[in-house]
Amino acid sequence: ASLPWKLFPKSCKATLLPTKIKMETNKDGQVRAVTYCTKKNVDVGNKSKVSNTTLDPCHIDGMSAYGFHHPDFIFLLCEKSCSVGGESFCIDLEAVEKNMQTSSSDIVRSSASNLRTLSLVHKYYSVTANRKHNVVGPLIKSLDSGRSIHTCPNVFNAKNRVLPLPGCCENVEKSSELVIDVYAASLKTAQAEAQRFRLRPGHVLCVDNYRMAHGREPYHDMERTLWRVWCWTDRSAKLPEGIEVGRNGCKDSDITSSTS
Repeated sequence: ASLPWKLFPKSCKATLLPTKIKMETNKDGQVRAVTYCTKKNVDVGNKSKVSNTTLDPCHIDGMSAYGFHHPDFIFLLCEKSCSVGGESFCIDLEAVEKNMQTSSSDIVRSSASNLRTLSLVHKYYSVTANRKHNVVGPLIKSLDSGRSIHTCPNVFNAKNRVLPLPGCCENVEKSSELVIDVYAASLKTAQAEAQRFRLRPGHVLCVDNYRMAHGREPYHDMERTLWRVWCWTDRSAKLPEGIEVGRNGCKDSDITSSTS
């Protein structure tokens, strides 16, 4: 839990307490990812439908929980790995954008020109405010700090998380859907081409959660266990609403006194 504060001693503003991630079989016999908060040892509400035998596709951590106020860095510590399967991969979303800009396809290049300007509805469920939210923004959001927030929509089962603006004309709706679909197709191509690597016990993966998407391959060892820490630095967009209290009304965040 102290690693983000050691790595970013002057810029770290907040972290969530470590959560343990592993697969468990529920009472209905379904396998799903479960995340447990360190102090409370309770399930903090991971709604992922990904199981150990399915690909966990490229994604950005925290967008479905905080929208554009998701953590800008994440840490994944491997406690127990598996000998077969479960390889991790990362995708440079900035490189995906550049590849789209130089594509031989007119449709792909046209879509790339709209990634930072096209207003779309991003749906998420705030785990701290405990209610649904919609936020309007582009697929790639430029920040005043010079950083960009790259989203990773609709690659797997999130078709309804990013949508055209309601009430727009039919042409705008269709063109917006085309940009979303072309971007998602580019992400799938990058996912297929990404180099795979295996996290071993004691390995820590630090990810720029604004620029890099990550995922993992299927596996069968149910004992595979990771620990996750979400981190917000002073170059993040903003701390999420209600993070001072934490999820489920429990204080499960560690923040500095300068984040009011």
